Amino acid sequence: NFNFHKHINLLCVGRLDPNKGHFDLLKALNILSRKYPNTVHLKIYGESNNPYYEKELKKQCLELGVSKIVSFEGFSKDKKEIFKADQIVVVPSVKIEANNMVILEALSYGLPVIATNVGGVKDVFKHYDSRLLAQPLNHLSITKSIEYFLRLNDIEKDNIIKLGLQIVESHFSCELMSEIGRA
Repeated sequence: NFNFHKHINLLCVGRLDPNKGHFDLLKALNILSRKYPNTVHLKIYGESNNPYYEKELKKQCLELGVSKIVSFEGFSKDKKEIFKADQIVVVPSVKIEANNMVILEALSYGLPVIATNVGGVKDVFKHYDSRLLAQPLNHLSITKSIEYFLRLNDIEKDNIIKLGLQIVESHFSCELMSEIGRA
């Protein structure tokens, strides 16, 4: 059961790279933090091969006034720590990804996912709730998808979480599940 009445915990996992759409997510966070003051927080897990990119992200946080509600967690292999309860995973990629491992991992841990419509993401979302699928390079679309989930009642949220678990179990192979450590 998710409790989003007091806290909105967003999670973004993956390499810190311009193709991952972090800037769009930060702009969406800015809007959400104004609509839901003192309730929104974003954790970003991942490392960058480009130290300037992380500096640019932190500079953007300052410019948008969200630096106090964003934490850069670095790289972690501890999936149980990363994908803990009461978080919404946001995958704001702007270019086609080779795989959708973060989406599948999050769903397998029973977390709701908001993702952008790039590459194979649509393959996962054709079985999921398409209103959680945002347009790439569009922070307003990301914001709208997050707010859609937040407006759902508890039963609807639980149903989306159950649906995500069913998608992973029924549409993806055992090899994939063992690869992400959930077999």
